[in-house]
Amino acid sequence: AEWGEAEAPFLCGEAALRLPPDAPYELFFPLRRGRFNYSGSAGAGANGAPSRAHSAQEVSDSLARLWAHAILEVLEISAEELPSMGVLLLVRDSYERREVREMLDVLSAIGFGALALHLRSSCACLGAGLQSGCVVEIDSDTVEVAVVDDGVPLSKARYCLPFGRRDVEHYLSWLLEAERGGVLSPASLCLEGFLPTPPAPAAPTTFADEAPP
Repeated sequence: AEWGEAEAPFLCGEAALRLPPDAPYELFFPLRRGRFNYSGSAGAGANGAPSRAHSAQEVSDSLARLWAHAILEVLEISAEELPSMGVLLLVRDSYERREVREMLDVLSAIGFGALALHLRSSCACLGAGLQSGCVVEIDSDTVEVAVVDDGVPLSKARYCLPFGRRDVEHYLSWLLEAERGGVLSPASLCLEGFLPTPPAPAAPTTFADEAPP
């Protein structure tokens, strides 16, 4: 791989992924498994330092930098244009109210003139011209299933699984290495934030708009 060079206090996107292993940076993903990533980076940092816990403010600040980079530099939208624009934020059905409020605050601070919020499953059905349906969303690290009836997602008929395409790729790579005679432990399949190590009973999934028993 061709490593990039870095001198800025923080990097986003492709520049962050191309840092050399000895770079004095911490590789951090603000969102992981469909939630704010408080537990730390996805493994070690770019400089080999172990991951660490992050506060809610640190996660929000990282998300703000990432979105500002995407909007201002990748999409090349000037800051002067933002007040005349609106943004539609699509959230997953198993959302956390506090995290959604944080994301709206981030978008407002970036400078958008109007904000709107909607559920992904409803938009998927309405975009396909359907009033009802079962929506299955396969993301890089989550799979979410939601039933939509008359344009409204049913709160008792939705579920979020903490694995996705990236985990399938990881598992297939693990099988190929084993087929080539590599000595691999099943514990190497335990990903941070997915399968616990050692195995422990999984906690039941709850949703923000459901009252506790």
